[in-house]
Amino acid sequence: MLRFGSLEIDERAREVRVGGVVAQFTRREFALLLELASNPGVAFSRERLLQKVWGFDFAGEARTVDVHIYRLRDTLEKRFGLRDVTCTVHGHGYKFARP
Repeated sequence: MLRFGSLEIDERAREVRVGGVVAQFTRREFALLLELASNPGVAFSRERLLQKVWGFDFAGEARTVDVHIYRLRDTLEKRFGLRDVTCTVHGHGYKFARP
């Protein structure tokens, strides 16, 4: 279980809760958030996130990560008011910032 203030990420239950309320994410969105949150402050390139979350055999575009980050942010910010959970590292990728 990872806890950052009101944000809880329960890997075994495959749940994200904010203030005790379950946030709905797809399997990939959850895996992406878990990977970032497991390494707070570490900047990951899009390519590294693709390898870790999608797997080495993924044949899609690196911008796929951007779409999933957008969806994570949209849910966490609009529904739960959590801003800046993920930070863009310009020219590189993304990192998790403790909310």
